[in-house]
Amino acid sequence: MTPPPARFLHLVLIGCCAASALASAACRSGRAHEGAAAPLRLPANLHVINANWSDVRIYLVRGGLLLRLGSVTSQNSADFEIPADVLNEAASVTLVASPLGGRESFSTPLTGIRPGDELELTVENLLPHSHLVVR
Repeated sequence: MTPPPARFLHLVLIGCCAASALASAACRSGRAHEGAAAPLRLPANLHVINANWSDVRIYLVRGGLLLRLGSVTSQNSADFEIPADVLNEAASVTLVASPLGGRESFSTPLTGIRPGDELELTVENLLPHSHLVVR
């Protein structure tokens, strides 16, 4: 059963009006942002090698707030992303590796780290011998 011609034309007209409104809104919003293009904010990549006997939890500390990135089991490695907004130059960020069942932890400040950087943290059995490499 086909709809009557008047009803069909009415539906086509409604569809055209809706498409026109959406197209003009899309064009307006595109022009508004042309002059102020936002820079691409990539996360920094963190590769953690756990050479410690214990599993370790990886944290970021920024302005007193603790952000858990994840954990790495003993004698394994894992990859994490550090969000670009965490690497804001206005606040200092500290990377912390905390072994499970231990009282000590390894921490290092992330000064000069920018979005898109590659970091490699090696957590050693003797935590003070742990080290961070930035590429």
